[in-house]
Amino acid sequence: MKYSFDTSGFLNPWKHYYRPIRFPKLWRDIDTRIHSQEVVATEMVYYELKVKNDELTKWIAARKEELIIKVDAAQFEFVRMILNEFPKLVPTKTTTEKADPYVVALAIQKNLIVVTDEKRPLKGRVKIPQVCDHYGIECFDFQLFLDEIGYEDG
Repeated sequence: MKYSFDTSGFLNPWKHYYRPIRFPKLWRDIDTRIHSQEVVATEMVYYELKVKNDELTKWIAARKEELIIKVDAAQFEFVRMILNEFPKLVPTKTTTEKADPYVVALAIQKNLIVVTDEKRPLKGRVKIPQVCDHYGIECFDFQLFLDEIGYEDG
């Protein structure tokens, strides 16, 4: 299986649940999966993380060649399709491009599983899991990703 990671798929585990100082084996495992391109991310995720300019940004930047998939014309067409169907996926008041539609578009284009820490929202909001459900894309959080890959820290 191959995975399209959302920004939150990296950010929340790195900063809150599986900090590298406590779980170095986990991040080495993910690193191996990045080098084999089992774990990938759209370049829009890289741009969102780059704004933070922290240790995660540096870690991602060091793996950019294998991890980051550039947006091409086909992916952009999927983004347009997604935003036509789900205009509330990206807040209208935002001044910068958001990665969410690109994460799903990459998954559609390359037949990937989406990894995000976003949850299915209550009324009025649209999040990645809803969009994935609509397009029949498998989507789960980092915890389920660990189960899916059979990760054990022992």
